[in-house]
Amino acid sequence: QKVKKAGESTITIWENGQKEYWDVGKDIADVAKGVNEEAMNLVLKVLQAPASILRQGATGRNPEFMIPNIVRDQLDAAITSKYGYIPFVDYVSGLRSMVSNDDVYQKWANSGAKIDLGEMSGKKSVQAYFDIAKGKRGLFNWLGSVLDVMGKYSEQPTRIGLFKRAYRKTGNELLSAMESRDATVDFARMGSKMKVANSIIPFLNVGIQGFDKLIR
Repeated sequence: QKVKKAGESTITIWENGQKEYWDVGKDIADVAKGVNEEAMNLVLKVLQAPASILRQGATGRNPEFMIPNIVRDQLDAAITSKYGYIPFVDYVSGLRSMVSNDDVYQKWANSGAKIDLGEMSGKKSVQAYFDIAKGKRGLFNWLGSVLDVMGKYSEQPTRIGLFKRAYRKTGNELLSAMESRDATVDFARMGSKMKVANSIIPFLNVGIQGFDKLIR
């Protein structure tokens, strides 16, 4: 509900050029403000640099990783899917939705299921999104963006295909989003403490999530 002043449980929005305060509850407000994200001090930023370079070079921005990743995801999804994922057929179906930006793709993107290889170190912080939006774009940024797009086509069509298959059978966006995230390894699934540890130790969370998936 709309309130007169800011507080711990409020968020700020702009309506027709006017600042407004809305009380959404402390938990939601904390997430929106990013205050539950672990702060990175200078020492941690120095320690995470080698891990970040290795992670991006081995997976997120490595063309040699992307095709094997597609094949591996088809096998994983076929084995663990609850709704009968068909390898490569559903990948192509997901790719078609991704390219055409159709209604199913919009449902998937807005459901919270959207992750990509660039998030192996965890979901980007609120501040990180602001920094990206405000940052200047140089040659290396452009090349990085091209590789990021290639990475998306390696990772996301499988997840969209999982979402489509589940949505076709259940008609439930939440169940479909859970299927999309969990049928292959959900490498963005981590808490704030793991996010810090994973930023220093390459692939720590991927290994844990893969083992957790195997046990389940």
